[in-house]
Amino acid sequence: MQKTNNLGSIKRLQREYAAFLKSPPPDMTIYLIESSVYECHFSFKGPSETDFAEGIYHGKFIFPYDYPKNPPEVYFFTPNGRFAINTKICLSITSFHPETWTPVWSISSMLEAIRAFMLTPAAGAVGGLESHSDVKKEFAKKSQYYTCPVCGANHQELKKIFLLENDKKNLTENIEHQLKINTSSTEVTSKLSNYDKTEYKLENVEKDHKIIIEKENNNNQQQDIIKEENDIITQNEINNECKEELLTKIENDEINKETKEKEEEINQEDDVLTILKKRQEAEKEKIKHFLENKEEIKEETERNEKYTVINETINIIFYLSIFLIILMVLNLLKIKIIMYFLN
Repeated sequence: MQKTNNLGSIKRLQREYAAFLKSPPPDMTIYLIESSVYECHFSFKGPSETDFAEGIYHGKFIFPYDYPKNPPEVYFFTPNGRFAINTKICLSITSFHPETWTPVWSISSMLEAIRAFMLTPAAGAVGGLESHSDVKKEFAKKSQYYTCPVCGANHQELKKIFLLENDKKNLTENIEHQLKINTSSTEVTSKLSNYDKTEYKLENVEKDHKIIIEKENNNNQQQDIIKEENDIITQNEINNECKEELLTKIENDEINKETKEKEEEINQEDDVLTILKKRQEAEKEKIKHFLENKEEIKEETERNEKYTVINETINIIFYLSIFLIILMVLNLLKIKIIMYFLN
């Protein structure tokens, strides 16, 4: 059944894309497709401490034209040992189960759910697979070298980005932990006596010195990471601006397409009306011509009838004359015969 684009679903998708790109969940990303706002590719890192931990898995959402009223279709492109590739996946958040779908789901929450479903058994579901642990690990390693021919997702580059984000997170946690340690040390020192304070400080000078050195190293590392992150953020901002322009262009193209289709329909209706009008005028001309020539046709018909009667009369006279001539000839012959026998 042919469906038409829904401006409400387009705006909902644009909001979700913008929210995701502005604040993406950890180890996840999406790729917009220029040809259709209803298609979106995704890549995410496998669940940690599992057979999928080293993998980066790529797939796509196909959203219905009435989204978020109905759920999307989900496909995978990278072999993973849990889901079949290039096949619609049966999950409670996909088009196989509209009865369990709710519009509160978003792209980020759906990706979190899909990643969680990777750890569940297939149980005979459509698109589900059961594989050995070694197979899943092998697929996970190979998935790091995948490049999507449609959206251009490069998992080698994406792996570096995910590692950089995790390093930043770990560094932040370490700094917070060191600050907590320093705060605890200060509280303990304030409660000790002057003698205990001096002894405590002497014992911890070396430790504090090591902590300072570690902080300086961490700060240097953090500055390097921040610099790399700023480069990535700058690139992401450029990409976001391009994507926003692309979204605007897609929306304008969709509106222009609808307007063009409506104009074509109106033109087609005008063409039909013009044809009907021409046919009506032609019929009127025929009727007018028929009425004008009706008397002439009647006279010509009467004339033809007279000619027919005259012709028939002439034919009758002609045949009668021939008949009389024949009778006369026969009578003469008869008289001659009789005269011959009398003589």
